[in-house]
Amino acid sequence: LHGTPADFKIYKSTDDGATFPIAVKPGEAGDANVYWSSLMVAPSNKQVVYVSGFRFVPDGSGTKREHLVFRSDDGGASWGAALPLTGLTLAQNSQIRIVGIASDAAKHVYARVDVIDNTTTDALYVSDNSGASWNEIRRQPDRFIAFIARAATNPQGKHDLIAVTTKFGPEISHD
Repeated sequence: LHGTPADFKIYKSTDDGATFPIAVKPGEAGDANVYWSSLMVAPSNKQVVYVSGFRFVPDGSGTKREHLVFRSDDGGASWGAALPLTGLTLAQNSQIRIVGIASDAAKHVYARVDVIDNTTTDALYVSDNSGASWNEIRRQPDRFIAFIARAATNPQGKHDLIAVTTKFGPEISHD
């Protein structure tokens, strides 16, 4: 919560935001050095929650990041081990952000990785196995500012994806 020193937990409200009594922390119980970048709840199953972030690891410089993605299958009450980052391109200054979950499949999740080259190139990824592995679907030499995964409404049953950058504007994929 704002103003609370060294608080790296995620808080959950069960009363429409009146209070936030439940504090959870994905990962190791003693870890007080994780910075969360994104949190997203699956539209088709409110019990499935993805969270991403990073922690600084000791290397002498104090700036080396360990990138993290976790999934909860019980609404955030507990979290499994950190998900593998197989298929993601990551640089020292990258950040992983969960940016979409298919409206009809909680295991179909999208992530954006900021600055995969430590400069300005971002990439979008998809996982169809609950974050166990990732496939790159789009790379841009400009920062993505918006991403939407629309419901599967096209004739092939695929999700429409819309990505926007400041330099190239909006793009849509129907497959």
